[in-house]
Amino acid sequence: MLNLAFIISIIVSQLSWVYGGCAITPDINGNVVIINSTTSIADRAFDGCIALTSLTFEDGSQLTTIGSYAFWQTALTSITIPASVTIIGSSAFDECTALTIVTFEDGSQLTTIGGAAFYGCTALTTVTFENGSQLTTIGSYAFWQTALTSITIPASVTIIGDTAFYGCTALTTVTFEDGSHLTTIGESAFTDSILTSFTVVASVTTIGSYAFDGCISLTTVTFEVGSHLTTIGNKAFQNTNITSIILPSTVTSFGSETFKDCFALTSVVLEGNPATSCATGYMILSDGTPHVFDTFCTDTTASSTPGATGPQGIQGVTGAKGDPGLAGIIPAYIALALVIYAVIRIEMYIAAQQRKLNP
Repeated sequence: MLNLAFIISIIVSQLSWVYGGCAITPDINGNVVIINSTTSIADRAFDGCIALTSLTFEDGSQLTTIGSYAFWQTALTSITIPASVTIIGSSAFDECTALTIVTFEDGSQLTTIGGAAFYGCTALTTVTFENGSQLTTIGSYAFWQTALTSITIPASVTIIGDTAFYGCTALTTVTFEDGSHLTTIGESAFTDSILTSFTVVASVTTIGSYAFDGCISLTTVTFEVGSHLTTIGNKAFQNTNITSIILPSTVTSFGSETFKDCFALTSVVLEGNPATSCATGYMILSDGTPHVFDTFCTDTTASSTPGATGPQGIQGVTGAKGDPGLAGIIPAYIALALVIYAVIRIEMYIAAQQRKLNP
């Protein structure tokens, strides 16, 4: 005969698991109503509340803050963030794997999406910022490995944090509103996405290391007229399929291996200094000065003559994939052979002299 106390304990434990993290118990439909006088949802308020599938905010909401981990691992499927919210804390919706749609109301006063706010929301396909957004910061890991296919970044955004859209393997399009104030594209911001083209808005000053690393569908990168770009980080465009690129004249700092393994890349041009030849890894600039743009993307005035092969040239004479090509390899082998031959001749001479001394 089943032990009634045991059965009750099991039921209680299961209810604790389902509702244990719920600051407010969801109704029978999994909904929670947030009254309009609520100004803050505390850190971890609904942390792990797997019974929670929807949120309703009363009209006239005064909510300003959604705390860190507030809805971590809940079963929310969609949410509309009230216009009054100014901050979404770190990991607020972290690993809400059923969440598909996030909408920000017209006139949103939101300024910050915290780090990892929607981290691992693997079903999230749509994020919509309505008119009048005041968002300035998209935090690190904010949309890491979501299922976004496209997104429009509000003009007010100044920073896209490190790894903000890392691993968004369905992301094909990123659009910036007119008059964008964006200054920073963080490290690994779009790593491993499937972007096919990208326009860097004029206000951007920094593209971080690995920003587009592994974007194998990326063939075109353009820079708006009047670009303020000064810095491109290490391996920023590594493993892309860019075929040619015109860099703004404002760029003063290149990281190492900026275009490493860009196997399709045949031309890199500094704005205002059109290249006349890229066949051997050099660009002959309009002033007649040869410059090397190797896969480490270091701009150095070449000390050798034009037509020679620079170290790790973008495109060797026959060496694709950033190899120096035969023009660089053959002379090296000849030099090595001459050194070996000279060593052998010296050893033969020494041996002959020793035989004379010791017949």
